[in-house]
Parts: sequence; structure tokens; C-alpha cells
Amino acid sequence: MKEKSYLIFRLHDLLYGIETSLVKEIFQLPEISPIPEAPPDIIGILNLRGTILPIMHLDRRLGQPIQECTPSDSVIVIEWHMIQVGIVINEVLDVQTIPNTFIETEPDYGREKHINTAFISGIATVADKTIILLNSEALIRHPNEVAMLAWGTEVEPEAEIDSETLQPEKILRNFYELYSPQATTKDKRIFRQRAEGLRKSLEDLSATVTLPLTVFSLGEEYFAFDLEIVKELIDIPHITPIPCCPDYIVGNINLRGQIVTLVDLRPILQLETGNRDNHKQAIVVEIDDIKAGIVVDEIFDVLYLDQEQFSSTPIAVASSIKPYLKGTAPYKSTMLTRIDLVRIMAEDRLLVNQNI
Repeated sequence: MKEKSYLIFRLHDLLYGIETSLVKEIFQLPEISPIPEAPPDIIGILNLRGTILPIMHLDRRLGQPIQECTPSDSVIVIEWHMIQVGIVINEVLDVQTIPNTFIETEPDYGREKHINTAFISGIATVADKTIILLNSEALIRHPNEVAMLAWGTEVEPEAEIDSETLQPEKILRNFYELYSPQATTKDKRIFRQRAEGLRKSLEDLSATVTLPLTVFSLGEEYFAFDLEIVKELIDIPHITPIPCCPDYIVGNINLRGQIVTLVDLRPILQLETGNRDNHKQAIVVEIDDIKAGIVVDEIFDVLYLDQEQFSSTPIAVASSIKPYLKGTAPYKSTMLTRIDLVRIMAEDRLLVNQNI
């Protein structure tokens, strides 16, 4: 069964998907610099670590009226044929692997009449949810002048973009008037701090500039997996118990015809196990030839964090589980812990055996 992995996100009340292989980076919307004579869907540019990044608003690209930008919006950076463009959307939701059989490539677009169908490759129905899959090639293709912005212009990483940077173009400094007229003083400070952070050069960041992560909770604590091992995020269907297994093996599920074993990390991380009947969500991961579902209480975010935001694991953590943790970082009003799932799965006693 052929299938592809998609990053799922929200724009207003609709769900969209774009192939994860094209996604290079995700960050929250910063202050951007509008420019004249750009295509109407390009609302400005951003100094992203020394390179000019055109910023597209998906509303305009799809032919819809643009709504006000807010600090809760995000930017997805995608790349096609060496052109990188940032796309403004409302919220990144999750990553899903969608089989081709779930996708209508010639659907009745009448139900989405307000969307420019030139940018739609199909519509998927997954768990009673409709996901509009975007045609990446059509979405990112731009007139030559926009491609030139992406290809041919570099600035000093720490420099602000000004009217001298892109001669003979003159930058219009009215992001708030054009796109965020209701922004408060606090909102403007947040937008500007984000822009300043994104201007940092690679040399100013640690070896790994950003870490793509999937954030979830176990009990009252937040944890994260590296996104590269995550295949999809699912609601757990019927679980088939497996007798005579270690306490971290929950059982098997049938995931579109494939048997996947569910693993509970709580015993491994010395967390309270709780009621297994309450397991509702899982993160499907693949490490080498092992595919498993990690049960979680709730899935929160797909995001990117700077490596420098992580500090070492607290001394108070038990020495027996420290090898499985990669450090902690601020998240919302608390902290999250990055789990080294590759190391956990490599332990002989923790291997997932589908034939147990």
C-alpha cells in the first residue's frame, strides 16, 4: 500500500496537508518586512539567518481574503527546486501517514468552492476528518522576481532588512498596519523578538540549529520525541492484549492492515502507570526496522526548538533513567523533557517483538 507522510495544519476552520519531505523548518510568526511590487500572495520578507526568505500568506495564495495575523500564527518553510518560501498558517497540528487509497485525486470540489483548486492535489478522509492536500509544486512556484529574492540576496545575519538591502526596492515598514492592526504593545514586542532570534547566524547557534520535535504529555509532565522518527499521530483503535509480556507492552493494534505493538514508556521512565483502559492516543515511530506505537495522554505540538534552549537533565532524576533523556527546555509555563527513544528501543530488554 503506497502512502506518504503529511504535515497537517489548520487555516481557519479547514485542515490542510503538505508532504513532510518538503518541510524545512517551522517557527511562530515573527515581524516581517512588506515590500512593494511583489506578487499579491507574498506579504513580505524575513532575514532568516542571513538569507532573504519570502513570506507567503496561504489565504492569499488560495484566493481567500486575508485575515489578521496574530502571535499564535505559525510559518512553515517549504522548499521546491531550491526555492524556499515561508507560508503563514494558523496552527500546526500533527504528522500523519496517509495511504493513497484514502485520497480522492479527482474529488467534487464543489464542497470547497471558495478555494483555488489549482493548488489542491487531492482530498483525504481520515477518521471522519477532511484534509485538503496541497499541490506543493503549484503552491511554491512563483514569478521570477520572487525566486530571485529567495536565490540571489544575502544579508548580514544580524542586520535588519532596510531600504539599502534590496536596492532599488524600498521596504515598507507597515506590517502592523497591513496585517496586524489590532496588535497590542505586547504583541509587537513578541513579533520583534522572534524576528531578532531568526536573524541569528549559524555560528551563533549550537551545532544543531533547530530540533524538530513532537510534544506530548504523560500524566502531568511534558515530553518530546525527535520528529525524524515519528511516522504519524493516531487515535488508538481497539487494542488486542498480549499475554505474558513485560509491563511496558500494552498490546497490538491493527493499523490499516499492519499489526503494530503499543508500548507504554511510563514503567521505563518510572512514572505512575494509571489506568490502561484510558489510552486514547499514540505516536507511531519507526527506528531502523522497528515500528511501534508509543501511548501518550495527549499530543500537543509539532514544533522546532533551538538546541541552545535545552539544558542538561536535572540532578534529581533517577540515575537509572538519565541515559534515556536528552535534556529539558522551557515549554509554555513549564518544562518539557526530550526522550532518547532510539536508545530506549536499542536496549535488548526493551525490544518490541511483534511475535511475542
